[in-house]
Amino acid sequence: MIKKEIFMNLTYEEKKQALIDIFGQIKDEEIDFDDVIFLLNASSKIKDDTLNQIYNNLFDLLQNAKNISQKIYLGKLKNIEKKIQEDVEKDSKEADSLLNNI
Repeated sequence: MIKKEIFMNLTYEEKKQALIDIFGQIKDEEIDFDDVIFLLNASSKIKDDTLNQIYNNLFDLLQNAKNISQKIYLGKLKNIEKKIQEDVEKDSKEADSLLNNI
């Protein structure tokens, strides 16, 4: 995605093409964007302000999805870190026990 400020300064046709490209790259099992892409390609009646609003909404939506994905990823990393720490502590206790028995 391009920055919002850059998008706002594109020409009308460049904005439409940027949105078509973005919608074309989004892969979702539940939503098919072919109709949206067709409408963007076929219509010259869409207002510039509407293109800006579509981009803003899409940008915010994708940013939110990215943030959620990062939170999930960080949560998984913390779980892995916790598991490693537990394994280290277990190994340390076993090593201490073996040393004490010697």
